[in-house]
Amino acid sequence: MDRHLVISSDCHAGLPPERYREYLDPVHRAAFDAALPIQLEQTQLAAKKFLVADINEEWRRGRDEMLAGAWDHDARVKVLDVDGIAGEIIFPDGITEMNMPPFGAGLSLPTENVVAELQWAGARSHTRWLAELVAMAPERRVGVAIVPALWDVDEAVREVRWARAH
Repeated sequence: MDRHLVISSDCHAGLPPERYREYLDPVHRAAFDAALPIQLEQTQLAAKKFLVADINEEWRRGRDEMLAGAWDHDARVKVLDVDGIAGEIIFPDGITEMNMPPFGAGLSLPTENVVAELQWAGARSHTRWLAELVAMAPERRVGVAIVPALWDVDEAVREVRWARAH
């Protein structure tokens, strides 16, 4: 039988939203504390709007350990091994698992009604955490950093360099 090396190019990961706080610079934590309940409410509304709330709730039932793989290294390795995945490219998580980075710092990086400084802070919090996750199994993981390039190109270049180094 032929063997195949499987690399997933569509894996997603993210912390439970409240855990991003520890990855933020202290200057942004008060804003995070104020914004978190709003983010959770808006994410729940989006899940209903996109008709994934009911489906996800039913699908999640009994899968707590597996779903913890979105942020827990050991659980993630188990899931990858069961699925036969040797390596992965990790994107930020989103609506379906409620693990979006703070301050609108997901993949879509909106520019309306966003405070650039806070979006940068949210992006950095995710990238800092992701660097730690990738470092636990660098032979199996590559993370996609969040870089809000529209606000400041020079800062974006520095962030890309930091992400590459870590």
